[in-house]
Amino acid sequence: MKALKIIIGILCTLVLFWVVVNIIPANKVCEENPWLGNGTTLISAHRGGSKLNPENTEKAFDYVILETDYCDIIEIDIQYTKDGVLVIHHDDYVNRMALEDQENKVYLKDLDYSELKNYNLGRNHIVQGETEPRVYKDLSISEAEDLGLTIMTLEEFLTKYKEARDFKLYLEIKHKDESGLKMIREVEELLNSSKYSWWKDRTMIISFYDKGISYIIDEYEDQYVGALGYKIAPQLIGYILRLDSLINVKYHSLQTKMVQNLGPISANVATERMVESCHARNQSITFWTINDRSDMEYLVSIKADVITTDCPNVLAEVLGK
Repeated sequence: MKALKIIIGILCTLVLFWVVVNIIPANKVCEENPWLGNGTTLISAHRGGSKLNPENTEKAFDYVILETDYCDIIEIDIQYTKDGVLVIHHDDYVNRMALEDQENKVYLKDLDYSELKNYNLGRNHIVQGETEPRVYKDLSISEAEDLGLTIMTLEEFLTKYKEARDFKLYLEIKHKDESGLKMIREVEELLNSSKYSWWKDRTMIISFYDKGISYIIDEYEDQYVGALGYKIAPQLIGYILRLDSLINVKYHSLQTKMVQNLGPISANVATERMVESCHARNQSITFWTINDRSDMEYLVSIKADVITTDCPNVLAEVLGK
């Protein structure tokens, strides 16, 4: 009987603790968060909409920024060249987009910006519905440049689209080492300069690089930041255990897959409760990379703030835009 009383006491204490924890509100990441959808799901064009046009190219950006108006956010990736130029490119090599040879990697870090300009980044892009889907395969470099299919620098992007319609920018830091911190510092220098300061409030830096996210939070308090990967694990575990208020986070956007792997555990985070949990923190939630129409419809129904997709035109149809 004594052992039973002890067990009951422990269980009652745990239940009381759980109840109290769930009464306490989670910490707010900020007072006002412009990255919240406020009941409407925002469209984020992944790499500029990579199913519509060659990804991360001027041609892709022109389409989703200048030729159409339904994308609320443009997601881009940046890399360093050998001579230290920040260019917009997802992979750290050019093969997937620009070469027939996929084995012998040609890395951006080994080429100067002027050398990278000699690659047609539309070469391997597949255009849906075409008899010969690789319509840009045989372009000369001059022709590729005219179509906006050669590599673009970050500064070229910031300059060209400054006067374009109102949209926000997800800027992903790809490097997960000291060069990633250097990249963050250089991006912050640009965003805080008089030349590009107009971009500051409409840019969110996102990254899988945990140390980089923490660095931004500690060093650049006025910078919007979105976390992916292991950085979001504590928040997801808190959500699963319903101990949200115990997890203190400071990033403005939780960036997640619909089903997120946490070591050996897979957790479904595409739920109304997950969205509400983020909103209780005044935090935006973005789901990526969503290309299936039914998944889009479901996420819209639970009022996800942002859906990042390679097919922004399909999401626009779902949203009736």
